[in-house]
Amino acid sequence: AFNALLKTLEEPPSHVKFIFATTEVHKIPMTILSRVQRFDFKKISRKDMVSRLDEICKNENCLITNEALSAIAYEGDGSLRDALSLLDKVVSFSDNSKALDLVTIEEIIGYSGKSALFALLEAVFLKDRQRLLSELRTVYQSNLNLKKFFSEIIESVRHAIVLKTTNDEHLVDLEHQDIEWLQKITSKYSEIDLIRILEHLLEKCLKFSISPYPHIVFELSLLQILQIPVIVPIDQLLEKLERLEQSFNNVTVSSDQFQGLKKDILLPQKHISPLSYSSTETTSNLSLPSLPKEWLHIITLTQQKNPSWSSVLEQVKLIEFHSDNITL
Repeated sequence: AFNALLKTLEEPPSHVKFIFATTEVHKIPMTILSRVQRFDFKKISRKDMVSRLDEICKNENCLITNEALSAIAYEGDGSLRDALSLLDKVVSFSDNSKALDLVTIEEIIGYSGKSALFALLEAVFLKDRQRLLSELRTVYQSNLNLKKFFSEIIESVRHAIVLKTTNDEHLVDLEHQDIEWLQKITSKYSEIDLIRILEHLLEKCLKFSISPYPHIVFELSLLQILQIPVIVPIDQLLEKLERLEQSFNNVTVSSDQFQGLKKDILLPQKHISPLSYSSTETTSNLSLPSLPKEWLHIITLTQQKNPSWSSVLEQVKLIEFHSDNITL
């Protein structure tokens, strides 16, 4: 068949313009692709689809709300042909007595994707476990395509990361009110937090496609997001430590208060008579031969175990040294 087409392309009749459309361009031989002008069609943005659908409805005198048009464009998923097919279906099942609204759209085409998606995301980012389980039950009862729904959740988290990083609305295919809503529910999450959530969802998406229980994988993947702790940036921690340090530096305690604190904190001790001390007759000033070997050994061990106490022992006066009694 491709050889016959190639013959036509090499010797085309002057009165024929041949247009070949396909969604599997990778299957077309290079002998064909090299002899044609190739135009790659891309998905239409939802904003442009809503604008085009609104123009068609006005020309056909069809009353419909912007929310309903947005829902149809959302279900069209970048294909204006699919969106027009849904619009024809909605118009044929409705009367012109009142404007078509979002509720009517949900009843006719069974649409609950966008509303269910936003409700589920809000429960996840607010870490509301009970509401999340309730919304998951609604999703199951609506008989939505879980694979597509999972992809929409991943895409929404990706949109949140882009908005958090660049704050440029033109980089995401969302309406203005949806962008404001997404920024609001993710305001407490940093870019690192959102990236961790996205990596988690991508990892679970692989298990979702091969698991015999995809709905359980889908449910667990969302519940586990609630267990992911929010990371506090290091600069915020340092700022909190600086404020804490300043608050301690600004605290003043009077002498009476300090004595009261000593009485409350220090444990009662048995009265010990003060050590006799002479600055001129300390251990360090005595000649080494006059000191007992055992006392020198004690000082050496103390230097190894606790140098601060060693310096104290060197400054005291050794009065008497016996095998079982030391007088300082």
